Amino acid sequence: MSAASPDLSGLSPGLVAYLAGGHDRVTRALKRTLTALSDRRWLEITPEDSGASTVRIVRAPSRGELLASEELVIERVHACSRSMPTVPLSELTNPDGDEYQKWSKRFKHALDEESRAAGL
Repeated sequence: MSAASPDLSGLSPGLVAYLAGGHDRVTRALKRTLTALSDRRWLEITPEDSGASTVRIVRAPSRGELLASEELVIERVHACSRSMPTVPLSELTNPDGDEYQKWSKRFKHALDEESRAAGL
């Protein structure tokens, strides 16, 4: 008898990507969360002529309006934009540097908490 697969409906797309595992699961969860936030009109992802995409915040959420992991992604976009209207997608997902490492630990912790809250 095989174990039943967990029901992933209702989970954020970023959490689903994170739970799928793999060595790059934090980066995949970040990218999927960016896309989901864009789909819901919190962010805008725009392809540039060079082939590189840029991201901008369309509207800032109120506290508690988004999941903690989603709030952290908005925070990362804001921090990386350095007062510019857009930020290159590659800069958001670049794992180099202490700043990204500190942020990714917080993001991973938020995803772990969301997973526990969902009973996974």
